[in-house]
Amino acid sequence: MFVLLVACLIHDAGNKTGRKGHAAKARKILGEVSDGRLAQKEISIISNVAKAHGGETLSGGKDTIGELLPPKDGVDNTKVRPQMLAAILRLADELAENYRRASTRNEPESVFPNLYCKRISPHIDYESRRLTLDFTLSDKGCKLYAKDEHGVEMYFLDYIANRVSKTELERRYCDRYLRGFATFEETRVKIELLRKAEDWADPIFFTLKENGYPTDKPSEIVTKELIDGERIATRYRAYCKEHQDD
Repeated sequence: MFVLLVACLIHDAGNKTGRKGHAAKARKILGEVSDGRLAQKEISIISNVAKAHGGETLSGGKDTIGELLPPKDGVDNTKVRPQMLAAILRLADELAENYRRASTRNEPESVFPNLYCKRISPHIDYESRRLTLDFTLSDKGCKLYAKDEHGVEMYFLDYIANRVSKTELERRYCDRYLRGFATFEETRVKIELLRKAEDWADPIFFTLKENGYPTDKPSEIVTKELIDGERIATRYRAYCKEHQDD
């Protein structure tokens, strides 16, 4: 528990000097702030768990958790499972988006991330082994077309599709290391579409789970058949025109 909580505290601390490569800075920062209170073995285990929440391996791969070796380790007489702890942190980090995290920044690259935080409501159902992501889109959110944080233009609904795809990939990846402890078998997604606080179309609802041969391509997870920003925006404009006096 100590290893996990300290890893949670420092996993994003590297952002103080820039987003790029921030995960790899955990060891240096932990060494500085611990000020001799931790043994080098403790610093090693904690920082390795923290940095596995993102980034790449030294060889340029994405399997940052798999490269935490050995899978079972320890300090003195205390057993530690770095891979399991890293999976807990990584999945929790992915599901941490909520309205409290939305900032007041007005930069163009912050529009979608902030709106995403405002519109998502995640729910973790441990007993049913299910993750649920609920969204509520009202008025301009149904037709919003802007740039994401990488400068790519798209509809906000397509941005949601990309983020949901990433969450599902993280669920599948982390579940490999959480089996027998906290397995999650599927992700349910529901998107309510509102105009003037009232439903104007049936909600988008679907369940994501593994079937067939595994893939790591987000575009093959949430397809255009499930979420299509342009199609929803076109329908929304037509609805507004038909009910312009409402």
